[in-house]
Order: sequence, then C-alpha cells, then structure tokens
Amino acid sequence: MKKVVLVIVPLLLVSFVLAGPKGPQGPKGDGPLPAPENLTATVDGTIITCTWTAVPGATKYSLEACLVGVASDGTTEFPIKVKACVSVPQPEPTDPPTTTVAGALDIAQAIEDALVAAGADPKAILSISLEGMVHVKAMNPGKKAGPQNHPWSESVAITYEWPEEVD
Repeated sequence: MKKVVLVIVPLLLVSFVLAGPKGPQGPKGDGPLPAPENLTATVDGTIITCTWTAVPGATKYSLEACLVGVASDGTTEFPIKVKACVSVPQPEPTDPPTTTVAGALDIAQAIEDALVAAGADPKAILSISLEGMVHVKAMNPGKKAGPQNHPWSESVAITYEWPEEVD
C-alpha cells in the first residue's frame, strides 16, 4: 500500500506543475491581456466603425455593441434590445508596427431580430431610436492560453436613429 501512495503523490504534483495556473491567461500564461485603450466609435447607417490601440499578445479582439430603445410603426411603440458581437483579427505585422486596430460591426440583422422578438413587423417600422454602448476586449485563444476572461475596454456611448434626420 505504501508503494501505491508514494507513486500517486509524485504523479499528482507533476500534473499540477505541468497544468500551470488557472484563470485568464495571456500568450504565455502570464496573466490576463490588458483592456484595449483609446476606443472610438462612429455610426453610419447600421455600421458601427471602431478603432482602438493594439494590445501586445492579442491575436484577435471581440467587439460588442449593446443598444436599447424603441421602434414605431406609427401606432405602436415596440421596446427593443439590440446586441451584436464580431471577432476582429489582429492586423498582420507591418514596418513600422501597427498601433491601431479597426473593426466594424453591422447591426442590421440584430435590429431585425430584435423587432421580430418584440412582435413587430420589420417592414412596417417607420422609425427606430436606440442608445447604448460599444466596447472591445483583446483575445488570445491559442493552445493552452486559458480562459478568455480578459477585461473589456472602457465603453463608448453610441446612438442609432432611423430614418436619419435630414437637415
């Protein structure tokens, strides 16, 4: 019995050492990637275009928009919630190195899905007014990179109006 215990204990210790630390990890298990900084966002139609400062060690980014508001068919107002997310790859290395990443998110399908979920006929809608935010986080989903619980950037406020007001 002593031989079995003596073999199991060293095997358990070796497995814990090889497994490494648990939790959010950067490219070499050295902790979470930092949140992207300097996020900007512009809305043009249903396209939200964003830029942010590249994060060393990131291989891609998760860009997310969350908006709430109302849509109207002229007689009924429908409260809607819109959420859309897209994966943005890290740009290929350049000389000089790229310091800014750009990504775009099309919320058209998310708006249509939200209208249907609210019981509205998307073709009958005359106006939509939404307010919300967009944020981004760095990702490194390579082998043994660990969970991707990296922090989100500071959120940036956005608004969406349809039809757009004409001056």
